[in-house]
Amino acid sequence: MMTPPGIGAPDTVLLYGGSAELFAEHEQALRVLGGRTTHLSLDVGIPSLYDVALLGIMWGTFNSFMHPLALVGTENIAATEFLPFATGWLGGVTSFMSTYARQIDKGEYRAGDATLETQLPPIGHLVENSFLFLDTYTLPFWTEPYSGPQSGRLRARQGAWGNPQGREVGSADVRLRLARSGCAGLCRG
Repeated sequence: MMTPPGIGAPDTVLLYGGSAELFAEHEQALRVLGGRTTHLSLDVGIPSLYDVALLGIMWGTFNSFMHPLALVGTENIAATEFLPFATGWLGGVTSFMSTYARQIDKGEYRAGDATLETQLPPIGHLVENSFLFLDTYTLPFWTEPYSGPQSGRLRARQGAWGNPQGREVGSADVRLRLARSGCAGLCRG
């Protein structure tokens, strides 16, 4: 899991599959290529599976980062100004991963932190405000079947949620859009 400039670094992760004995015999030489060299399995395909799964996390994270940058960018907030909040938030979000992994492994899906019922309103709020703030917002393709024919770019172009295309964005607009979205009185700051 490394680009060429990272080869040889102590934190570089290189994943291997195949014979554990053969790996052990050459482990010292392989660690020169990547300090976090790891043998995963006798199955030589497992490292490739991990690679694809980790790439899924990477691209999901990058895409999840671009959307908030577009949102704060509507108020001319620089990406670098928002960055410390995003990276700090990711630390909190990743803290849930070990709990979820254990639940999935056990097949126990009790909501220890928040139920789906608790999560749906903030998700709806994010989608609604994305339409409010971003004239050209398009829902990810995998949500289209669940959002109906008036979703995505078409809905935004039609000026859904009171934000006609081409409207200038400013602080007064933010307050107006938050009030229309039901956030008035709940979102202070």
